[in-house]
Amino acid sequence: MHHLEQMVPAAVTAMKNMPSLDPNGILTVHDMADKHYLKFYQDPKYWNADLKEEFLGETRSLWDTTHADKYTGRLFESGGLASREQIAMFEKVGAEMDAAFAKHGPVSPPSHHIEDFYNDIDQKKTDIVRAA
Repeated sequence: MHHLEQMVPAAVTAMKNMPSLDPNGILTVHDMADKHYLKFYQDPKYWNADLKEEFLGETRSLWDTTHADKYTGRLFESGGLASREQIAMFEKVGAEMDAAFAKHGPVSPPSHHIEDFYNDIDQKKTDIVRAA
């Protein structure tokens, strides 16, 4: 049987071995999306009692689904052996791609409008230097 190629590296985590809190009962988390540091306090007096369980349930579920199994991620799954249907689909898509390249030749993707904008500026700079 064919094996599915792993498209991204498996997630590696040290969460199991990480000390849960500093001596003051504070856990610092870096939100890489917003570039903020968040402080979480263990002591119940710092928590809204009505929202604590909901918050913990929502955040725990993030780790349960993405780091519980190294073969399961948010975007890709690499569970090992491919099914017969998947192998047939891969072969069909590969044959269709080969036929398309044979019919149309190599493809050049269109440039992005931002790239066009900066290339236009560079060309105008070159024209100015040549004119001077």
